[in-house]
Amino acid sequence: MLTKFEKELEFVQLLCNPYYLQYLYQKGYFEDSEFRRFLRYLEYWKEKPYSNFLIYPQSLIILDALNNNEEFINKLDDEKILEFVEEQLRFYWLHKNQ
Repeated sequence: MLTKFEKELEFVQLLCNPYYLQYLYQKGYFEDSEFRRFLRYLEYWKEKPYSNFLIYPQSLIILDALNNNEEFINKLDDEKILEFVEEQLRFYWLHKNQ
């Protein structure tokens, strides 16, 4: 059984998957005030020592966009936007250690 910490760590890192974001958008999660509060609560992952556990720290950029950019959320159903986000995340991952 996963701990609360492990579940939240996994969820935050799932934010790096643009197609998961699209799924959440299509299912109406971003219209749910409880879910939006949960996203704001997850901001603690930006602080140490929590951020040290992230394998995909770029997920914090996505979390920030979800909490502060309504336009970003409203474009999560656009395939071109999702492809762009996926491309940028892949570019980051490929060049993060250079």
